[in-house]
Amino acid sequence: MIRIAISSNESQKYESLHLIERMGIRLLSTHTGTRNQSTNFPAEFLFVPENDIPALTATGLVDLAIVGQHLIDETQADIDILRELTIGTRKLAIVAALDNKKIPDNLNGYTIATAMPNILSKHLKTNGLRAKIFATTSGRELVQAGLSDLYFACLAPDENLTNSGLRHFETVAECKLVLAANKNLSPLNKTFVDELLFRFDATHDAKSKKLVSMHIQNDYCDDILELLPSLQQPLVLPIDNNTSMLQTVMDEIRFWDIVEKLKELHATNIVLTPIGQIIH
Repeated sequence: MIRIAISSNESQKYESLHLIERMGIRLLSTHTGTRNQSTNFPAEFLFVPENDIPALTATGLVDLAIVGQHLIDETQADIDILRELTIGTRKLAIVAALDNKKIPDNLNGYTIATAMPNILSKHLKTNGLRAKIFATTSGRELVQAGLSDLYFACLAPDENLTNSGLRHFETVAECKLVLAANKNLSPLNKTFVDELLFRFDATHDAKSKKLVSMHIQNDYCDDILELLPSLQQPLVLPIDNNTSMLQTVMDEIRFWDIVEKLKELHATNIVLTPIGQIIH
């Protein structure tokens, strides 16, 4: 059985478990606050503070993790990054007190509180900024108390700073979640991880795709086939001498680009169906 670490942050936890469930992995309906177990896959899920996840993965206390790339960079954890995820995107940003309007662009002499001094130091050096760094896990509270000019943190897209008496000062980078693994998996656990990656890839490939079905006039079949981008040759099934059913898999955004042209070519009864997984 593999142990998978997921952030205990409610928003990240929800998005991570939703991804896991889309991969066909079911969880116990009742579980303790810090762990859950799959009922149809050899995996146990541990819900822990995200800051601890790189070290837990590097030491082998967990085999696999969903964690922010920024935390791996900050801790320089020696773990394998297997996939970049499209869930849980946040931003690394510098934040100031709402009433502090006089901060110079070069930050000369100002103090930035942060739990990520390594990433912040690199950003300051790269951009020729001359702020002081104060390493702490309480950056927000220090700014609110007037003990630090700024703080540097990873912010959720919907985070309301104004309600906390804060304001956005500068976005440093996008912050993405990744799927990471311990470098020394046992042969058996490596097999389980490979199976999970297979499911992830099939789910990820299907995310932006739709199964498109339509009725077409046979006289316009070649024109429609030429118009359709497709993973494979569309399936065309004759209905009668004049009409056929066409099915294909395509990117949803591309579909909306061409739907009016399909209608001009007399395609009717067009149906888009969500796809759970695509297995190549």
